[in-house]
Amino acid sequence: RCLSDWSSDVCSSDLDFCHAVLAVAYAQLATLDKQWKERVERLELPRPLGTVYYRNQLAEFVEKLEALVG
Repeated sequence: RCLSDWSSDVCSSDLDFCHAVLAVAYAQLATLDKQWKERVERLELPRPLGTVYYRNQLAEFVEKLEALVG
């Protein structure tokens, strides 16, 4: 669904993608659903991205998170 109060036609899915990219660009670890994980990983960004996990990888995500804080 598109946001009607913006001057340009910006869809909420575009904003969601922007949030996903920002999260991954500034975090060491991030969790996204599989679709967003795949979209973000296809981007060519100037710096390395954080590692992205989705639902089926949550156990691995928790292990990495515990290693970072432990």
